[in-house]
Amino acid sequence: IITILSIIIVISTSLFIIHLSNLNQENKLIAEQILLAKEETERQLKINQIKNDSAAIFITISKEFIGQKEYRLALLTIDSALQIVPNNLVALDLKANIFENTGKYNGAIKIYNTALNQASVAKDIYELCKGKCYLKTGNKDIDSDFMIKSEDQIPFICYGDTDSIFVNIYDYLY
Repeated sequence: IITILSIIIVISTSLFIIHLSNLNQENKLIAEQILLAKEETERQLKINQIKNDSAAIFITISKEFIGQKEYRLALLTIDSALQIVPNNLVALDLKANIFENTGKYNGAIKIYNTALNQASVAKDIYELCKGKCYLKTGNKDIDSDFMIKSEDQIPFICYGDTDSIFVNIYDYLY
């Protein structure tokens, strides 16, 4: 009986050691997967930083072109920034400003709409800029979404009818 118990103890100890080594292998695999995920996250962060830095260079160059009233070059440069980081709010804002400065108000309105969809703060600023563009188009048919959002975000500007929104936005901006 002692021999049988000894054999059982040896076998169970061996099985336990095998089980522990399997657990260690599983833990090693999990640790390796965590390490790989961490390295991938760090790599993506570096890539995003490089993209943001590159876009910032194009934005700076575009601002210089705007200052020189070289709007065609400014637009080409800002489009390069937006190819790198498509939803960069600074680049979107500059592109809308370029459109405004060149009289392409409908294009500016589209860009402001894109910025509004991306922005988490300062949405009222984009709404005001959109209002200014609507003013300059001379179009009295204002996008209904603009009216609704304007009433929610900047109630002191909108009174409901088209003529008063034009007058009040105009008075507010100038």
